[in-house]
Amino acid sequence: MNEEIKRGFLSAVRVMLLGREDPRLESALHRSYLDLEKAYYIKDGEKIMLIKRDVLGEGITEKEIDEAAVWNTKDYIIGRKLSDILGHEEYFDQEDTLWVLTTEDGTCGAAALLYPDIIFELASAVDGDVVIMPSSINEVMCMKNVHNPSRDAGMIVKEVNRRYLQPGEFLSDNVYLYDREEDTIEMIEVMP
Repeated sequence: MNEEIKRGFLSAVRVMLLGREDPRLESALHRSYLDLEKAYYIKDGEKIMLIKRDVLGEGITEKEIDEAAVWNTKDYIIGRKLSDILGHEEYFDQEDTLWVLTTEDGTCGAAALLYPDIIFELASAVDGDVVIMPSSINEVMCMKNVHNPSRDAGMIVKEVNRRYLQPGEFLSDNVYLYDREEDTIEMIEVMP
């Protein structure tokens, strides 16, 4: 791959998160992250084209692709209150406010989990740790961790996954916690 083509490719590649059982991972280039897989893609209009493993034999490394994709995707991540998205007044107090992290175009937005600094901004706004609930590969829902994550968070995630997701949108049944003091995101156990 000549340098000009390589630079063009690296400037266009983005990162998304997929569930570990997603069949698209079979031939795609991917790396583990928490209980998920980072996969790489290029967007052509509305079409998402996953990067295949065989691109690595063309003078480009997995590390180069990963670094470029993570860098390129960050600017597309946005956070909004769920009430703003739905277009109605806020019915929750600050502690119960749900936030949605996604991308500008609403696709592959669960990649927000890869950016603790973005979630830090949200944690600062709510003045606490943040519970992160994946609602699809396209977005994650977040709220202040008022008390220890309860089984309700896990039940909500599972319910959304079973009832509302289209094939290929499933990310995880797990819940995550952003610890503001430690600046870390971890998968958490929720009590059944």
